[in-house]
Amino acid sequence: MNDQLPTRPHGPYLLDNRDDQARSRFDALAGLYNTVTFEHVTRLGIVPGWRCWEVGAGGPTVPGWLAAQVGPTGRVLATDLDVRWLDDATSRRFDAEAHDVAHDDPPSGPFDLVHARLVLVHVPERDRALARMVQALRPGGWLLVEDFDTELLLACPDPDTELEHTANTIRLGFHELLRRRGVDLRYGRKLPRLLRDAGLVDVAADAYTAFDVDDAVRLELANVLQVRAQLVEHGLASAEQVRAHLAALEECRHWCRRGAACQPGDRRVTNFPNPQSSDQRKEQPMDSITPRRRATRRTTAWLPTVALALAATMGAVTTADATGAVGDACPAGRAEASTGELTDVRVAGLPVVDFAPIYYAAACGMFAAHGLDVTVETVQGGTVGAQLLTSGDVDFTIVSWFGFIEAVGNGAPLVGVANSTLATADTNYIFAAPGSDINTAEDLVGAMLGVNTTSSVGDISTTALLRSLGIEGDPQWVPTPLPEILPAIQSGAIDGGHLAEPFVTAAEAAGLVPVVDIFDGPMAGLPIAGYATLTATVADQPELVSAFRAGIDAATDLLADDDAALRSFVLSFASMPPELAPQITLPQFTTDLAGADVQGTADVMATAGFLAEPLDITPHLAAAG
Repeated sequence: MNDQLPTRPHGPYLLDNRDDQARSRFDALAGLYNTVTFEHVTRLGIVPGWRCWEVGAGGPTVPGWLAAQVGPTGRVLATDLDVRWLDDATSRRFDAEAHDVAHDDPPSGPFDLVHARLVLVHVPERDRALARMVQALRPGGWLLVEDFDTELLLACPDPDTELEHTANTIRLGFHELLRRRGVDLRYGRKLPRLLRDAGLVDVAADAYTAFDVDDAVRLELANVLQVRAQLVEHGLASAEQVRAHLAALEECRHWCRRGAACQPGDRRVTNFPNPQSSDQRKEQPMDSITPRRRATRRTTAWLPTVALALAATMGAVTTADATGAVGDACPAGRAEASTGELTDVRVAGLPVVDFAPIYYAAACGMFAAHGLDVTVETVQGGTVGAQLLTSGDVDFTIVSWFGFIEAVGNGAPLVGVANSTLATADTNYIFAAPGSDINTAEDLVGAMLGVNTTSSVGDISTTALLRSLGIEGDPQWVPTPLPEILPAIQSGAIDGGHLAEPFVTAAEAAGLVPVVDIFDGPMAGLPIAGYATLTATVADQPELVSAFRAGIDAATDLLADDDAALRSFVLSFASMPPELAPQITLPQFTTDLAGADVQGTADVMATAGFLAEPLDITPHLAAAG
């Protein structure tokens, strides 16, 4: 009878979600792999506002977690052939749609993250499905694929007892059923190559083997119960073998819940510590990584490997044109990397247009051309960046000159190394909800306004504007991450808030009302943002500072001369619909500290009462060179 089983892919998914065992399988998979999945996504830098597509979601745990991370400003779309288990989710904060990733067009995007766990291995047309997932990414977006490499493990690598031989027979029979449904049993190990071949960059790989006995037993039980008739029908196992295996699993589940071994004796698996840190694993190719083992309960030797080896590979799409075809991530041009060894540099960044040059220089080779391998770490604002700088967690940071001036006035050992932008009309506004009582500058006094950080562009420029208009009194400033200000205004959690591009364009598209242009006053044309490092870095590592400044100069020159390229590139680091990019008002860029009047910004702060006395800022700015 086994010879009559077709060898070509046919019929539905072997582990059909309509089966009663689907819920148990989803719960077991969540217990085995959610921690690892969440670790991978966190490593990719998920923040509020991201748009995520969860492919083949199955159950609600992963899309539910993603929704909690992206918040009300983001979106999570969970798709599957059968969404009944997603519809059962209560208080769902994500969208669910029936979708065939291999045959249907990608859903409306683009997405910051596309994630598929244990999906593509089961899809015979997996190459087509992978291409559609890549197509759905925004420029700079991440694809994370986690899939089984089923051939890596038997149930019992060293079988001794009859039960252990039976476990292997069941496992091999299950593999055969999968294979003849089009499953690639070696798919996990192929992922790094497949993602590179798909045109993705920054491809990294990880491998993980789960040894959580309780969830592993639940998964094995659900799978065998669902396919037991087919195992017997096709001669892959006898009915007696299936019954014996299920009985052993049930017994083990009974004892494992009580913290005991499955059977008497000394053949037990103990805990295996992770032999490598996550950073070390990240640096290695998948096939050189020692799998982490998580054995939270003891059991007999044959059972723990009922869990399968999970291979995870992630990569970033470079950029996409209107049709979603992969293109160039660096629309204003690239620079060739230095032939010498690169110096690792960490920079605190903020995903607003003012700091586009730092993201561009890191992605497009301007830093590498000057010997630097720069990692940009997104922070809430310049104040947080300065804190990370003084603690040694980053080497350079973006700054608003307001926060910088206040900090050095209080003795902070900071030095400005380059300017970024000048205050430009129509790039920074205070917004309010339509129909609110906030309509004029006078209405801002006492209002609860969101701002990404205090002592920065939003609050100081607004206060300076109010004073120049003869308005006394101040708003109540509420520190709020930039991506959360717009929805907080819409929900009524705050009365209004300060937004900078590209959030200004997004707010206008959402129907919020601009109340005041905060640069329509004393700050007009003055420098508002730049880059800084520690005084000790300037003194001890002048070549590093010069290389950093040269990379910023090169990227700024390219973007300042090419508005279309700048608008396109903004999509790679700021979460916003691509159709809004042409509407962004671009600021005026200049890196020249000598030409930018940072002293003028300090004088505005003193006049507005943010400095106890006038401050000469010149000693705190690095000389060009």
